[in-house]
Amino acid sequence: MKVIVLKRLVLPAAMAILLLLALAYWWLENLPHEIFGTVLFALSGWHIAVNRTWFRNLLRGRYDTRRTITLVLHLLLIATMLVLLVTSIVISKSVFEFLPIPDSIYLRDVHWFAAY
Repeated sequence: MKVIVLKRLVLPAAMAILLLLALAYWWLENLPHEIFGTVLFALSGWHIAVNRTWFRNLLRGRYDTRRTITLVLHLLLIATMLVLLVTSIVISKSVFEFLPIPDSIYLRDVHWFAAY
């Protein structure tokens, strides 16, 4: 396997593993769940930075059915990740506990719904 292909697969593979580990909340304690989620968001930022040309090319070219569906799915994923980011910071019990934000059971439900 070429080195360049391997490099391009390491980041998404690490993100997939962290996603599965973060979804194992009921088998892990809260602290590992929050650490895995925080690292996942950091890797997501790195992934966006590495693939920033995708955003630059959004307005170029012709939109057929496949490209439109891909764009809609990406936008839904971005919206879901933003909801997860905001709710995770607000309901954090370990990693972001130093922030003076009151906890909300409703935001826990929103976080849970967006994650699954």
